[in-house]
Amino acid sequence: MFKTLSLTVLLLLTIAVSGQENRKFIDSLQLRLKATKPTDKAAVYNELAYTFRYMSGDTTLIYAKSAVEYAIKHHDKRNEAEAYLNIAYVLKDRGQYQDAVTYQLKALRLCEQTGDEKKLASAYNALGITYKKMRRWDEALVYYMKANTLAVKFKDYSRISFTYNNIGTIYLEK
Repeated sequence: MFKTLSLTVLLLLTIAVSGQENRKFIDSLQLRLKATKPTDKAAVYNELAYTFRYMSGDTTLIYAKSAVEYAIKHHDKRNEAEAYLNIAYVLKDRGQYQDAVTYQLKALRLCEQTGDEKKLASAYNALGITYKKMRRWDEALVYYMKANTLAVKFKDYSRISFTYNNIGTIYLEK
């Protein structure tokens, strides 16, 4: 009984501290946003959107759409791609798979234009996840394989393991 109570208290304290740290990080990003010149705002908006991904889809969308606006205005294709991936993440989680694919493909095209292969790997993996959710196994597998090829190229062992896991789940569920 004491062990269970101790673990529960420890877990609650960890969550409380984590929440405070997250709030501080968000506050610092919002302060940075105010001090940032317009040409760099898209990057900060993307950081905010990414930070809110697991807390509030609506807030993520607000920040990501602001990032798109600034990125387009300042011809920043890398941050535009990142913003589209943030938008797609929320749409996928809401079950709006076809809309998510649309944004992921926009991001993919921008990554190809800029030559940002690391972000391209993320776009491939995101498309694989969305197609898997849609039960479109063959398309999911194609994008997972592309993500894996880039992960191997960059010797990104964490991403390699994720992509192999994703590929394995396709064969398991197919």
